[in-house]
Amino acid sequence: MKTLLFAAIALLISAAVEAQSVTIRFEGTNSSTGNPLHFAAEVDGTIYYSYNADLTQNSRVRQLVTKNLNLGNHRIAVYEVDENSVVNTSTNVPVYNNTFQLRNGYDMVIAIRRNGQVAFTEKKSTTSTAGIGTGRTAMSSTEYDKLMQSVKSKWSQTSKYNAIKSAFNNKAYYFTTDQAGELTLLVTSEPKRLELIKLSYPRITDPESFPDVVELFSSPANKDNIQKFIDSKNPGTNTTTEQYVNRIPMSDSDFDKLQTKASLHFRQSSVVRDIREALNNKNNYFTIVQIRTLLSMVSTESDKLALAKLAYHRTTDPNNFNQLFDVFASQSSVDNLNNYIRTTRS
Repeated sequence: MKTLLFAAIALLISAAVEAQSVTIRFEGTNSSTGNPLHFAAEVDGTIYYSYNADLTQNSRVRQLVTKNLNLGNHRIAVYEVDENSVVNTSTNVPVYNNTFQLRNGYDMVIAIRRNGQVAFTEKKSTTSTAGIGTGRTAMSSTEYDKLMQSVKSKWSQTSKYNAIKSAFNNKAYYFTTDQAGELTLLVTSEPKRLELIKLSYPRITDPESFPDVVELFSSPANKDNIQKFIDSKNPGTNTTTEQYVNRIPMSDSDFDKLQTKASLHFRQSSVVRDIREALNNKNNYFTIVQIRTLLSMVSTESDKLALAKLAYHRTTDPNNFNQLFDVFASQSSVDNLNNYIRTTRS
């Protein structure tokens, strides 16, 4: 009996140690039109409602954190709901269905977009990012509004750039990702914007949200650049498992040549042809970031889906391929690709 008791206690302790932090972000739930859009996320039978989540500094984003999930595979279903309504899983039809995996040493951020699409981002547990975000208080709304107005009042782009750079260099200031992003958007030059947003990272209070800054850029090259920067700060995001260590990604120089060659075409069919040829070459492997860049060059959803299926076999990190789901506009495309991943060997 005593042995069984000790075994039960050991199991409980093990479960507590192995539980990882999961942040569920409901993005765009509040609308300026007065018609808020809400979602419910069902994870392994427990339902989390956006209208019960905490409002962040960005008035359109609500989020909650749970540490009740153990390591391993979990199921998530997302439902669109009215405020204060309750999901009936027997009758309500989910707008999204998927599985995700929690790994030892890595927390998970699940971002539910306004269109119902879902993005998963792994990051090192908070113990591995000490000093970034921990124990920091973002600039108050009053202080931030003053800073924003001060920057806006500058008559030249150079003056705006210098003012924002000075703020990000000020060790007395901390910012949420949304605050840093809004300030950076006041600068029209994307290379300057890229420089500023990288400079802001040590002053960010919510590093789990920092991947959102990719949306500040329209250039695929800049998107790729900032994504690489983010990955370098969160090495767990694009971890290559031991099973795939022999898959060496295409070098930056070769990838730049491929990207440039494809981008010079006038017709989309030619762009698709070049990308398809690269993906069909069994000597080539690509990181998740590189694949995202290639897919972003394709405008047709059907072509993008077909190329993504090819890319799944040429990626260095198939275990994190679901991070590319958010490049699709259609939920049916996401479901199609997800089913392909589940039924196909990489």
